[in-house]
Amino acid sequence: MNKKNLFFSCLLGSILVCGLSTTALGLNYTVQAGDNLYNIAKKYDCTVKDLMTWNQLSSSLIHPQQILKVSEEYTVQPGDTLTFIAKKIGVTVSQLEEFNRLKTTLLHPGQVLAIPATIKKQQANVYDLSENDINLIARVVYGESRGEPYEGQVAVAAVILNRLESNQFPNSIYDIVYAPRQFSVVNDNQINLKPNDKAYKAVKDAMAGTDPTNNALYFWNPKTAVKSKFLSSRDIQVQIGNHVFAR
Repeated sequence: MNKKNLFFSCLLGSILVCGLSTTALGLNYTVQAGDNLYNIAKKYDCTVKDLMTWNQLSSSLIHPQQILKVSEEYTVQPGDTLTFIAKKIGVTVSQLEEFNRLKTTLLHPGQVLAIPATIKKQQANVYDLSENDINLIARVVYGESRGEPYEGQVAVAAVILNRLESNQFPNSIYDIVYAPRQFSVVNDNQINLKPNDKAYKAVKDAMAGTDPTNNALYFWNPKTAVKSKFLSSRDIQVQIGNHVFAR
């Protein structure tokens, strides 16, 4: 092969590789000053749990200029087609094409595709709770955190749902909420207050998988909580407003 043909062969190979980019547009995000996982998750319509899983994070602490994956990835395997992948992960071909801005349906092994988080979240059906369960969680959220930032209200709901998944607690929302000495709103009867729309929205966001607490099982206000050996032994994950959230 002469030099001229070699040059054009290399050029053609470069064009093909560029046309089948292995990086989906918007797959990564560079952390900016003031960012936190909750706000980034909200921006990209995923959850804090998603971000921690995709980036193998052991805590919710992040720093400026850190590169985060903001979408689930699928690495193309030999023999894969867009139709096969779309069916496997539960989206449509057009959704994959649009989300990854693909200009061709041709794929190659090792190519990385981003999976639309919004669609996956809609299909996930993370929690199947009754109307009574949702109302009860909303009453705890309203009673415990109605003066807190919205993120803190979602966090309170997330703690209850985390307890539902944990084998350390009862396996029903009612029993979790009314377990002895667990929630101050039960002791002072604020559990009977009517929740507002924001409290219900916080519950729905937590049910969809949003968890600003990094899987916390406990929360309290350090300024008002009675100090105890148990609380001091907990691993605090984050503070939101007046509440700390811990495992």
